[in-house]
Amino acid sequence: TAKFMDPTMGNAFTELVPSIFELYRDGDMEASFACLGMVAGRIDEVEPVAEIIARTVEEFGAVIGRLARDHGVATVTTGDGRTPAV
Repeated sequence: TAKFMDPTMGNAFTELVPSIFELYRDGDMEASFACLGMVAGRIDEVEPVAEIIARTVEEFGAVIGRLARDHGVATVTTGDGRTPAV
């Protein structure tokens, strides 16, 4: 894809679109252009999905616990029977 940095070297769209399956299916980052969007610049690290899910569940439990406390609900437990930190 480096040659397409210079517009006189060819038409990136017509040359790279046919190989887009090689990019997304096969992971060949040189086969085509990846559509990442503006959020790609906000990615600071790649984490294991298990860590992301565990952190999300923990944060959810904390929010539910705070809401329960703020609204007078006596006890809140998670699906696995734990009482989340408040």
